[in-house]
Amino acid sequence: MTNVTVCDNYIYTPQGTAIIVKVLSKAKIPDFIYIENNRIFNFNGTAINFAEVENKSNITFINNSIIISNDTFFNAFDSEGVMKDQKAIENIIFKGEFADLEVDSITINQGIHILGVGSQITDIPFNINSSNIKIENITLSFKNGIDAFHLDNVENISFVNNTITVDSLNYALVLNNSKINMVDNLIIINEYNPAILNDNGSYILYGENIIRTLADIDIESLNDSILKITVFIVSDDNYDSIFNSAGNFHDDFDIAIGDTLKIANLTNKTIRIDIPLIISSYKDSIISNSTIILEDMASSTNISDLRFKLENANLNKDFSFIIIKDGVSNLIIENNHFDVSNLIGDSKLSAIKIIGSDESAANIRILNNAFNLSGDSNSISAISALNEGFSSYDDITNTLTVLNNKISISNSREDGFSYGINLVNSLNPRISSNSIDVIGDTAFGLYLNKVSRPDIADNEIYENNALVSIVHSDNPTKDIQSAIDSAKDGDTIYLGNGLYAIKDSITVNKSVSIVGGRLLDNIDSNSNPLVSNDNPLFIVSGKNTANFINMTVILDNNDLFTLSKISNSTNPVGIDYPTINIKGADFQKRNDAVDGESISLVKSISERPIFDSINNVNIENSNLIEGMSQVEYYLFNDSSSNEINFNNGIKTIIMAKDLTFTALDKDIYGNSIKYFEVKLLDESNNPLSNRLIHISYNNSIHDILTDSNGVAKLPVSINSYGIYNLLISFLGDSDYSASFAPGKVTVNKQKASLTAPNKSYYVNAVKYLKATFKDANGKLIKNKKISFIVSGKTYSAYTNSKGVATVKVKLTVAKTYVVTVNYAGDSVYSPISKSFKVYVKKVPTKLIVKNRSYKKSKKIKKLTATLKTKSGKALAKKKLTFIVNGKKYTAKTNKKGVATVKVKVSKRKTYKFTVKFAGGSTYLKTS
Repeated sequence: MTNVTVCDNYIYTPQGTAIIVKVLSKAKIPDFIYIENNRIFNFNGTAINFAEVENKSNITFINNSIIISNDTFFNAFDSEGVMKDQKAIENIIFKGEFADLEVDSITINQGIHILGVGSQITDIPFNINSSNIKIENITLSFKNGIDAFHLDNVENISFVNNTITVDSLNYALVLNNSKINMVDNLIIINEYNPAILNDNGSYILYGENIIRTLADIDIESLNDSILKITVFIVSDDNYDSIFNSAGNFHDDFDIAIGDTLKIANLTNKTIRIDIPLIISSYKDSIISNSTIILEDMASSTNISDLRFKLENANLNKDFSFIIIKDGVSNLIIENNHFDVSNLIGDSKLSAIKIIGSDESAANIRILNNAFNLSGDSNSISAISALNEGFSSYDDITNTLTVLNNKISISNSREDGFSYGINLVNSLNPRISSNSIDVIGDTAFGLYLNKVSRPDIADNEIYENNALVSIVHSDNPTKDIQSAIDSAKDGDTIYLGNGLYAIKDSITVNKSVSIVGGRLLDNIDSNSNPLVSNDNPLFIVSGKNTANFINMTVILDNNDLFTLSKISNSTNPVGIDYPTINIKGADFQKRNDAVDGESISLVKSISERPIFDSINNVNIENSNLIEGMSQVEYYLFNDSSSNEINFNNGIKTIIMAKDLTFTALDKDIYGNSIKYFEVKLLDESNNPLSNRLIHISYNNSIHDILTDSNGVAKLPVSINSYGIYNLLISFLGDSDYSASFAPGKVTVNKQKASLTAPNKSYYVNAVKYLKATFKDANGKLIKNKKISFIVSGKTYSAYTNSKGVATVKVKLTVAKTYVVTVNYAGDSVYSPISKSFKVYVKKVPTKLIVKNRSYKKSKKIKKLTATLKTKSGKALAKKKLTFIVNGKKYTAKTNKKGVATVKVKVSKRKTYKFTVKFAGGSTYLKTS
């Protein structure tokens, strides 16, 4: 027998051995046996017996356990409390309470893992006489004047997560020439006695533990014994024994570079760190209204997994949870939580503050932290780097990394500030993949002032619930310009809903969308009619598309929103021009004294009056200032060009009136033409006849001579929707100078009518829905797709020559249906939608029942009934119920609608009976 595995079993053998490995014969010795992950709950003697094959077979034991209780203790221990030979066992699990055992002590004499599961051992000490033992999760209490553990000449002993309570002048641990390590233990000595006696060359590696004793010292080390503490725990209980009143370590406190400081519950404390440490939380504790200051030689410190809290506080001075003094570098601050609530006061709060004065703090990494800060305060920030001392110091931080942090700030102060990340005078910061949500009267997700070479990417920033992609500084113009310069063609730049005071023109030299923001034009403006010296809010150039969406723009006298720079193309008469789309914008006067007529929305300047085609300014759903000029076109040429006569001769004026029409369906009205008229006048308003006018319209140039009245007429089609910006130019001649004017033709979509009557059907009927489509003049519209939506399903059909669309629908449940009928719209007709109702009813029924007479002697008596619809159609396979003399009989109808039942009545008399049909999903009930 070879390659046998015995694993993952729960074994109960109260009267015997759990697992026995035996020799079957001299020639049959089992080999390659694997016994692993078995749990043995009850046995008598040895849990696993393999004496017969020991040293003869390859046998492997992995993670086998004995589970003992107070009742089964002596299965694993002898009458003196000494552990029996358990070579094949790695774990002894103490389960439940152990008390009143007739042993003086428990002796562990072989390497093993002692593990407690809800265990409580009372007044039974342990003697540890073998090395390589781990004691974990045991709760022990002693009241009868004995030490809990004696360790004699052993090593590699681990105490993990145990609770030991001693109520006498005794020790929890007594070590004699032994080496142990301790972590996560709680030791309580309720007397004036040290918790541990470390004697005769013993060594304790001391990790995260809590010792509470009335004695002055926790651990007494004698005779060349060593106590090496690598993890220190500070709490409100022991803070004063570790730190002085200023928050510095006591001079005699033995903490070294690289040690760990675990912070338990701490309130109203200051901790000053001046050497590199690992600082983390002790068991999810809370650090309330307390500050950690990193200073002097604290570089290379790590702070992680702490939970800071400040609530219901009235700040009378600036506050931070973590302060990094100048020059402290190579820090990691990660996975911490910063929670502030119900904060009031006139001071400033910054959860993490880096202070600079004369030395740079370099290579600080702030990673994966969560900030949830709210209050009513002067200023609330998550992360800041600020000057202290020299206001011009320009290197507070160098290579600061802020990555994957989640920041949420809400400041309800009427004039308060909220900053997600606020850096000044810093070099090379990397700010990436952060989620920042700030709310406040003045709210900045990222505020970087005098910051050089920042690397900013993939942050999600909301300011007052609006998406923002701007990095703020003290120069809003520069902030927006930088966002445009770093954007790619097609990008969207979100300004949020904050106020931007613009002092210089912003250049848009690529195709971008700029969304949101409140823009205050603080640019000095003039009214130069040639606009060569105007100072617009935006300058758009090249063959780019600039979309200005949902923004508020506050303008003063003579202000210009956008200057469109039209450049000469490579061909002699062509141009390159940008497209400007203004959607959902709100233009406002700075105050009531502002003259709206002095303000211009868009001015386009060009060196050439002849255009390939131009329809470059589109305004949609925007609120314009009353009287403001919408779109103006200007010729401006300061060269010696002889293409046209700009300035010589008698001045001319082009008069053009914008036209608006409603589209007419070509299928109904044929080709529909209207005329756009312009008039050419001299400076004395005299008409100029027989002059050539150039009009750009619908992707072509139209050359038209003026008539005797100076009028040129351009035919325009009104068979489909469109908004056309026209450019009209007169090139001038030897007598008259050139002139240039815009025009606009708008063809609006027609509002047609869609009618559909309510309908009523029986459930079993074939159902058709109809709608009639007519234009504004009542003309029937054919060949248009009409959709009917009912019960989540869409049916579609095209209108016929009578304008009627008809669909067949399946409605099988009796109820009232609301049907939505719509037309999606096209280049002629606007979208339209109507609703109507369809009533689906159950079919009414009737029962035909005839009286019957029988002789008393007749054994079989039958009753019949016929079920039909009101219209007389027989209903088959329908269940009818006959009630005779209080008894019910049922039968189904045949194909003629007749149901027959046999009834039992024996007395000679007249019986009344009732027939009922219960109805169903299609037919109404009747009786």
